[in-house]
Amino acid sequence: KQIFSDGWVSGLVLANGVFVGNGAHGLIRSTDDGEQWECVLKDEGGFYRTSVIDGGFAAVRLAGIWRTSADNFPQRTFTSKDSGKTWKRLDKATIPIQAIRQLEQAEHFLFCSQKAGIFRSSDEGKSWNLIKSFKGIAEPMRLELSVSGNKIFVVKVFDGC
Repeated sequence: KQIFSDGWVSGLVLANGVFVGNGAHGLIRSTDDGEQWECVLKDEGGFYRTSVIDGGFAAVRLAGIWRTSADNFPQRTFTSKDSGKTWKRLDKATIPIQAIRQLEQAEHFLFCSQKAGIFRSSDEGKSWNLIKSFKGIAEPMRLELSVSGNKIFVVKVFDGC
């Protein structure tokens, strides 16, 4: 049965009985197996990559209207520790690079990927260290992270439509 009809949905993740996904109008959330949805981070036209971290959620904005007069920093990385009810933007000053593609967790570390390599944080994203450089990744490739227990895997994949 169809349970959502207000545009498209992608990047759906589940943690502790709560669904969070990327919708046509921003991040959406459901606590009743998808019967009802609410927009929890309105962003007309944005596209997010969602993941589960530390029992909560992370969302990295990958596409959309990047610059407004109020905010000229294009990176949009958010975390939620309350089952997706509220979202906190990671401090702009601590983001190692502006083109984060993904945010994942393995044990107590956060990992983010971008074209230059893989970064790791041991303090919930307050500071980052480059742990693996991937210099020379040709366009249109990107790094994709996958976590299994305490292991993290990195794959180069095509980055196009």
